[in-house]
Amino acid sequence: MEITTKQLDHHGLVAGTFDKFEMGEVIEKRIPKVRNFNLSTSTIIKAMIILGLGFVDRRLYFAGSYFENWDVEKLLGEVGRKTLTMTLLAECLTRFMITVQQNYFKR
Repeated sequence: MEITTKQLDHHGLVAGTFDKFEMGEVIEKRIPKVRNFNLSTSTIIKAMIILGLGFVDRRLYFAGSYFENWDVEKLLGEVGRKTLTMTLLAECLTRFMITVQQNYFKR
């Protein structure tokens, strides 16, 4: 019998809080899906929040390697590490900023 462990640290709390307050549902209603990617917009933003709160100085193109030592399925659901590419994160971030700007200037 082989036992393996993976760490969550404080990222489990961040992911749990994100889910508890149903932030994903709010994001899905307001921000359109990013192209033909398999992930939802809320999952991508959740990954960026976890990446940002990781207290590391990593750029977007290191996102996939950052999650190598984490139990990504527990944090983000059924997501492959290879799925979180720089292009996916950058495009989602761009759509997020456009949506925020459009809603800000409407008021």
